[in-house]
Amino acid sequence: MNIIESREDEIPAFPPGYEAEMKALAERPDSEIDFSDIPEMDDSDFNYTVSLAELAAMNKTQRTKLAQKLLAAKEADRAARNARQEVEQAIAEVRVSERLPVEA
Repeated sequence: MNIIESREDEIPAFPPGYEAEMKALAERPDSEIDFSDIPEMDDSDFNYTVSLAELAAMNKTQRTKLAQKLLAAKEADRAARNARQEVEQAIAEVRVSERLPVEA
């Protein structure tokens, strides 16, 4: 994971038209926005939360390490969920194949 650091006075300006594009997107109803490429969230997405008070009490190094560990834990959860889905799919395929006649 790459960490990019910058100071507030070094943050580049938004590209031309960006603000108008974001305003138009904000005004568009959700039904017109394609969210299909975003995975659905479930309870595991909220397993690793930290309060603002806890974050404020940490120094920058601690926050960076925490962020790395949180991202790794979330990826592990997602990988486990995907593996469970693949196993369930394989079981479903076996069950379907057992009900079909074997072709000679």
